[in-house]
Amino acid sequence: MPLRMSYRCGARFSDEVVTSSLGETGAFRTPVDAYLVYDGGCGVCGFAERFVKALDWHGRIRPVRLQDPESEGLLSGLDEAARWDSFHFVRDGQTTSRGAGVIEILGVLPLGGGIPRLAAGMPRLRRASDRLYTLFAGIRNGLQCEI
Repeated sequence: MPLRMSYRCGARFSDEVVTSSLGETGAFRTPVDAYLVYDGGCGVCGFAERFVKALDWHGRIRPVRLQDPESEGLLSGLDEAARWDSFHFVRDGQTTSRGAGVIEILGVLPLGGGIPRLAAGMPRLRRASDRLYTLFAGIRNGLQCEI
C-alpha cells in the first residue's frame, strides 16, 4: 500500500509516493546481494558466519550451509573437493574463496565498501588477506574440521 508523504524542501513542499517494502509478515525485506557458503557442521566456520552476519547491518549477505541443497546450485562450477576446501562468497554469479573471498566480503559490509578497489592496487593487502585466511584455516583444521 503506497504511503503519501509530504516534506519541506527549502521553501517548497513536495508530495512523494513511497512504496512500502513490508512483506506479508510486516518485516522489511532487504535485497540479498551475495551469499556466504560455509560448512555448517564446523564450529569455527559457524563463528565466522555469525561474525559476518553481525557486521552485515543491512542484511546483504545471506549465509548458506554447504550441507543445504541450495549450495549445490550456487557452487555448480566447483567439484566436491573444492566446495569443502574453504568458504565461498558468491556475488553476481562470481565465486571467490579463501583470502580473495575475505576481501570481497569486506566490500559488501557497510564499513568496508572501498576495500576491494583498494586491494586491487595493493598486492600487499591481498597477500595479508591470504595469510589471514591461511591462519584461520589452520585453526579450523587443528580444532575440529579436518576435511
